[in-house]
Amino acid sequence: STLPQDPDAKWTCFDLPRTAMSGGCEVPDDEVTVIAGEGMALVLDKLGIKSRAKLAASNAAEFDAGQWTADIERWIERAQELELDEALSVIFADTAPETIASLKLLGISTPADIMDHRPAALVALYTNRIANAEVTAPSVDLVEQWQATAKEKIDAAPWLRKWSALNAYSAMMADADDDFPAVSAGSGPRIG
Repeated sequence: STLPQDPDAKWTCFDLPRTAMSGGCEVPDDEVTVIAGEGMALVLDKLGIKSRAKLAASNAAEFDAGQWTADIERWIERAQELELDEALSVIFADTAPETIASLKLLGISTPADIMDHRPAALVALYTNRIANAEVTAPSVDLVEQWQATAKEKIDAAPWLRKWSALNAYSAMMADADDDFPAVSAGSGPRIG
């Protein structure tokens, strides 16, 4: 069959022979396919994971995945990374690449990081460490707008809260603490 030539004519995916042969209009989301591959994207689609956002919000424990658990965890993390990038682009709007690069120099690279700073403190940090003749610090009002949008993003996707440079640093320090024996008040040499 061929597609209707009239641009206003209605047609369905059944007009495309290969799509019709593959089970009709039910093809996995292309963003999920890029992450998991065609075969696994079809499986995820059948499990109700119909978008990258849905994959990002998933938990590998939801699936009885057996040998695929590590792969699913990796796909979820990749989906979260891509969703995080998209959220930052929305938060910073037209200035996204430059603003994101500048904030990364300050250790601020996620919506949660933006929420973890008072607006005036973030402006002061920006002014003291980055601002120069070519780069101006954002206003307090602009930072408040960023925070409002960041809050909306976190409310819509609570998993974004775990993606924080500060949380990653805290986790890293906790892991580092595991490498050293605990010291109690009674241990060690006595002085005096």
